[in-house]
Amino acid sequence: PMAETVVSFGTDLPTRPGDWGMDHRQGMWWLVRAHPDAEPQAQPMPLQHLMPAAALKIQGLHNASNALAALALATQAGAPLAPMQRLAELLQPTTLNWVHATDMDDAVQQAQRLAQPGDAVLLSPACASFDMYRNYVHRAEVFAQAVQRVAEERGVVC
Repeated sequence: PMAETVVSFGTDLPTRPGDWGMDHRQGMWWLVRAHPDAEPQAQPMPLQHLMPAAALKIQGLHNASNALAALALATQAGAPLAPMQRLAELLQPTTLNWVHATDMDDAVQQAQRLAQPGDAVLLSPACASFDMYRNYVHRAEVFAQAVQRVAEERGVVC
């Protein structure tokens, strides 16, 4: 039988070897990993300081937590850590525009107006949208209708 490995991540200091977290050091927050070869009883737990949280192009504690989750999952799947850190540097977006919309029609219209050829548009609610749609199928239908309206206004046939 294969031994089960449990790895955790969070926004506090990691407390077990191989766990992921954050550390406040020299006036800034860092994404860290407890050294995987450390003794479980080690106090303080030796840490690998991976990168300042401020280096993430999408700021916020939630996004730092998402980055830690992705690192934890990828390393558990066998990906080496060093190339992932280098890839993160290479994939940094050059422009990130946040736009607030009142509903799906407004979001699609703003995206059409602001996007340039080659741009990627991410429509992401800042909160649950249970009060706006019956389910994900209904949300997709509303999105498709909004895109259809914008296309028709521009004389494009979908």
